[in-house]
Amino acid sequence: MAYLNKIQLIGNCGRDPEFRQFPSGDEVASFSLAVTKRFKNREGEVKDFTSWFPITVVGKSVEFVRKFITKGAVVYVEGESVNGSYTNAQGVKVQTNEVRATNIQLIGRPAHEDAPAGDAPTPAHQDAPAPRYEDPNDLPF
Repeated sequence: MAYLNKIQLIGNCGRDPEFRQFPSGDEVASFSLAVTKRFKNREGEVKDFTSWFPITVVGKSVEFVRKFITKGAVVYVEGESVNGSYTNAQGVKVQTNEVRATNIQLIGRPAHEDAPAGDAPTPAHQDAPAPRYEDPNDLPF
């Protein structure tokens, strides 16, 4: 039997990334990604529902995150769901879930940033090209 663990998200970076370094020297970047779904309720009112995803980036892509990803940036993230757990200071077991990014691309910069022309970053990981959506109505969700 075949199994699949793949997540694709397009959303806004909810906070500036945080960076940590392990004793081995390897780095990890983490940030939250807000993905908003717009819908009409039964009364016909347009509503937004936002889901938040914790994103973890390891390996060579950390430098890409450090250079280009800031709060508010529109980001494409492809990765896998990783579950874990730890015991907190009170001795309670806490379950965790995060998206471990295998491909991350900057789609747009925050509105407050004025990036010079030609300063477009290259994707951090290019195993599979990410879709580019110019019109929000073309989004697959």
